[in-house]
Amino acid sequence: MRGRGFKDLREAVDATGLACIPPAMAWPGDIVALPAIAPWGVSLMVAVGNGRLLGLYEGVFVVLEPKQFVCAWRVPVRDERHI
Repeated sequence: MRGRGFKDLREAVDATGLACIPPAMAWPGDIVALPAIAPWGVSLMVAVGNGRLLGLYEGVFVVLEPKQFVCAWRVPVRDERHI
């Protein structure tokens, strides 16, 4: 990632063009960043509903109900009827 010019994971996701949203507004399927000790400083997880997130956190695959967030991004929903 650094070789591509990104200083951290947050900057890399911002470069995708996904809309930044408040973490409390995340829908299932949206990406949420949590503070982490990992080399990239954040852990990216997927919202699964009811305040829970699914993903790798500190090297372990978990489902969490976190209290601290960094930011979140809305993942667009594709209408499968038009494909």
